[in-house]
Amino acid sequence: MRLKRQWDFYGGVPEAIQNYNVLIHEVALECIENMTEEDRAYIRMHPDTSRYHFGYGMYIRNKYGPRFSDVGVYIHRDNISSDVLSEIVFAFCQNTMISLLFLMSWSLPG
Repeated sequence: MRLKRQWDFYGGVPEAIQNYNVLIHEVALECIENMTEEDRAYIRMHPDTSRYHFGYGMYIRNKYGPRFSDVGVYIHRDNISSDVLSEIVFAFCQNTMISLLFLMSWSLPG
């Protein structure tokens, strides 16, 4: 995740960021468990998270946003929903060309 990469320069990831990453993963898993097969297939075919921002992203923001108040780091709810959506899409697109391109974009300089 983007936050983890920024903290690597400072000798490690603070506990609050680790807690945040764990909670993002837990919320993403809960969302995936509650999806229908049709929803899962749609996300596999349309992995661009920006298309879900005002629909599913807003649902995630409003339902799960309050869970993050005790994590120990302030992150805006819109960013939380974006991170959860990215985690969901990545879970569905593992071992595909899309996920390989996503990982490659993180390793490119600049």
